[in-house]
Amino acid sequence: MFYGILIDSAGNITSQHAGPRKLHAPWIEVTDKKYKSIGPGAKWVHGNLVAEAPVSVLTAAQAARVRLLTAACAEAITGGFTSSALGSPHTYGSSATDQANMTASAVAALAGAATWKAQEWCADGNGAWGFVAHDAKQIIQVHTDMTTMIAAARTRLAQLKADVAKESSIEGVKAVSW
Repeated sequence: MFYGILIDSAGNITSQHAGPRKLHAPWIEVTDKKYKSIGPGAKWVHGNLVAEAPVSVLTAAQAARVRLLTAACAEAITGGFTSSALGSPHTYGSSATDQANMTASAVAALAGAATWKAQEWCADGNGAWGFVAHDAKQIIQVHTDMTTMIAAARTRLAQLKADVAKESSIEGVKAVSW
């Protein structure tokens, strides 16, 4: 028994044939097992039969992956960051409250006198947390480092969302990770 398919230039299967007589080019011979596995959306890609997920299942997988990536982004943004504004790396919190407090300090530093100082909660290189004095220049640098970290996370999320949208299989969607 001959099992064959015809494909278009995009790899879409346009016709199928099963019969006692072998057909020649442009027909592509496939095994009995592959022929029987052809379903809606199946394609011929680089010499292989690829069963594509139905759109509704794929769309649901993409939406679920975007939710996971968005949660990972939020965790990265609120998980703290490092700044060397004090001359050596220090870790700062970045919860929503931490971000609001740092922004308020940066605004005050920009408006304050040259002698302006503030105590900010951070950890030194040994992990010891405490309130440490920062001058205006240091606060502005810490705020810049915080906003740079947030922008990098948001940019990464945007790229990963675009990667998910381009995927045409559930396996491909699952492969996109933070």
